[in-house]
Amino acid sequence: MSRTVTTAIAGLEVLEDAIGSDLLATLTTADKSSLVNAINEVRAAVVAIDPDASGGIEADEVAVGGGGSLFPDGDLAAALAAAEAAIVPYVGGAASVNNAASPYALAAGVRIVLVDLSGGNVEIDLPAGETSRELLVVGLNGPGQITIDPDAAESLDGGAAGDPKVLDVTGSPNLIPAWLFKAVGGGAWYGIDFGAQALAQAQIASGAALNTATTNAGLVDGSTAGNVQTGNACDYRIGGELFTKAATDDLWDLSGETDTDGASYRAYSLELDDSGVASFQAGPNAATEDDALGTLNPWPSEGRIGVFVAAPNCDFDDAGGLAAQGAYFNGNPIN
Repeated sequence: MSRTVTTAIAGLEVLEDAIGSDLLATLTTADKSSLVNAINEVRAAVVAIDPDASGGIEADEVAVGGGGSLFPDGDLAAALAAAEAAIVPYVGGAASVNNAASPYALAAGVRIVLVDLSGGNVEIDLPAGETSRELLVVGLNGPGQITIDPDAAESLDGGAAGDPKVLDVTGSPNLIPAWLFKAVGGGAWYGIDFGAQALAQAQIASGAALNTATTNAGLVDGSTAGNVQTGNACDYRIGGELFTKAATDDLWDLSGETDTDGASYRAYSLELDDSGVASFQAGPNAATEDDALGTLNPWPSEGRIGVFVAAPNCDFDDAGGLAAQGAYFNGNPIN
């Protein structure tokens, strides 16, 4: 079976995982059941594209759903587009947008947007004030570009307030052009490439981020005030590839961070890159520990080893250490 067909099926399997997780928590039970049935139909359609598992696609093989509708030899993108379209009737909250309707202001209740690029590029404007909303954007009939534009006062993927993100839809038959976005509160949205190339290595479980520790790092205070160390050797994943970091003292230095006030919590994502180099990402101030966790990017670009949440009045360079002034979480506590 061709790599494209295999990765397409992998994409469907990830979507099935998402149905049982927080990624599609807004679906009703009935919607989820119907969507599972739709996915099974689409899987059968995709397999039908290469029925002899030859790894090649012949003109007389490319038929969706056994309906006898043939596509030109090799035009898998058109076949996948037809297969994707089969999902839409089963899901409430879906919208179809083209260049004539651009810019499209994301309407209340819409969770999936199918973008037809045959007539030109499309812009989607995100609403302000969302705290947990999720959006799946699928590009069809590329090549072309989809611009995701946040509110002027809100950020997307850690960028400056109001800065848009441009999604390139190449039209390649080896890609499923789909992106998942999530609002985390505090005026921030984050997105992840849900395409076939990423899905080939994706191991999404219960909505957890792709890039995260796979073993417990044993986060504790480092020897130096305001630093964090790993008490255990740690395995972690970035883009489906596994890495290992030996237990290391003073790995993350938070001593220079601004102290929290008497009413605020702040979360820090403690991360490692593929060379084992440490970095951290700070969220904004929040009213509770849970709220602070919810402000972090659920899909970090590096391997998330854990999170430290500073409690109110945390003095980051206090000689007593950080554990007494907050809480450590190993792995990825963010769903």
